[in-house]
Amino acid sequence: MPLHIATEIISRVAAPEQYGTIAAGVILLALIHGWAQGPRLLAREERLEAAQRKARTKNQRVALTAGLSDMHARVVLVATGAMTPLGVVTIATLAHQGAHVIALVPDISSPDVMQMIMLLRESTRNESIYAEQCDMGDLESISAFAARWNKGPGDQSGARASAAMMEQNPGQHRLDTLLFLPSDESPYLYGTSLAPGKNVYAEKSGLKGAPERSYVYEVLGRFHLVNALLPTLLVAPRDRDIRIVSAVSPWYAAGVALLDAVAAPLATSAGTKRMFEPWTWLGAVNLRWIALMRELQQRLDALAAADPRLRARGSAVSVDEPRVIPKTDELPRRSNISAICVCPGFERSSQLSAFFGVVPPFAQHRLHSCFLVLLFVLFYPFIWLFGKGTSIAADAIVWAITARIESERAMLRRIALEHSKSPERTLTEELRAALRDDTPDSAYQWPGLTPGALYREGRMIRPPGNIGTASLWQATEAQIEALVGVNKPKQV
Repeated sequence: MPLHIATEIISRVAAPEQYGTIAAGVILLALIHGWAQGPRLLAREERLEAAQRKARTKNQRVALTAGLSDMHARVVLVATGAMTPLGVVTIATLAHQGAHVIALVPDISSPDVMQMIMLLRESTRNESIYAEQCDMGDLESISAFAARWNKGPGDQSGARASAAMMEQNPGQHRLDTLLFLPSDESPYLYGTSLAPGKNVYAEKSGLKGAPERSYVYEVLGRFHLVNALLPTLLVAPRDRDIRIVSAVSPWYAAGVALLDAVAAPLATSAGTKRMFEPWTWLGAVNLRWIALMRELQQRLDALAAADPRLRARGSAVSVDEPRVIPKTDELPRRSNISAICVCPGFERSSQLSAFFGVVPPFAQHRLHSCFLVLLFVLFYPFIWLFGKGTSIAADAIVWAITARIESERAMLRRIALEHSKSPERTLTEELRAALRDDTPDSAYQWPGLTPGALYREGRMIRPPGNIGTASLWQATEAQIEALVGVNKPKQV
């Protein structure tokens, strides 16, 4: 019956000689939609691992560089975007794999948060899903949470021991993954004005203005949390694979021109400059964060080189890797903490629909809100056609959390290739051995995830622009110190 009805409708609106054109158009739209979804990275990783294991049965020298880590009992701290559609799907995927998930939310007593946590526990059959109080737009709230976390369950003087924290080992809070997802607390709505952050730092405190709201959530708050948690991460065993994974917006390519403008302080009152290209502001914020994560990895590796502890062969270095290069103190040492940025693509809810919606407060912006909702309805067919589904975007994020890190041999070969292209650098004997090594990496030459890199569609790419990461780090650090100093209580 439905087929007959469809045939009758088509016959009324199109002539038989147009059926071929209509069918070709439908097929073309389906192909475009399928191409826009991108690859399923978790399934691809499993296929790569199967191919490598098959090749290894014929050649024992084949290295297993592909594969997914076991997330059972590993602790994932979702710092931003936990209650967004993308965050909920990502948490559910990790919980299905047995991970312990802690979501940071601005208001832990919110009925919506409590209900979502209960639904996630019930749907995933994993009771190890918790919410913790931490407003990523409030530097004081971040400092309080980090202090509570770093103290550990064994020392609760002046700190509340939550259920999530009490499940960790006595005296230590284990953290395997620190995850940053796009937040809905800092939207760039089309046509709205720039606004200062939630912490309004008054001019009487010595600052000329407050940072822009989204910049506080997406850069300053994250930066402050990472630095505040580093004391706990750095004392973890060196064989533990710890990752700081950031899901970044694909609009980063459009933010080069506004790279410095997003960090400029605004007046304490509402900004007057309206955003008619909000994707450029969102891109600039994400581009700054990508550069900061690259600098973070360089600093972590420098700390690892100075660490007198010897690294045991554990999860950070594949035990399946054949030892073909001798290990000496002259070889570079890599930190067991890996900062990885992954771009999940143009996900509908967080990247394409984020510029449309209700402008708060609705009573004062009725006309503007209705205009944005109308635009969303008009553009939704294109958003559906070119946008990624939430589950596919979450698949890419979980891939960045669970895929193997670049093997030691692949790292040496990459460094040797970089040094060989520079006439100022000389190759050590160990790096020459890495270049001469003819051991097959894998069936598809996949080296694994490189710490400090940016991945998009499963491929490592270079972000646009020539950004001085060291100077950007120092400027961000100075800004954080100034803001935290303003909000510190006066010593009596």
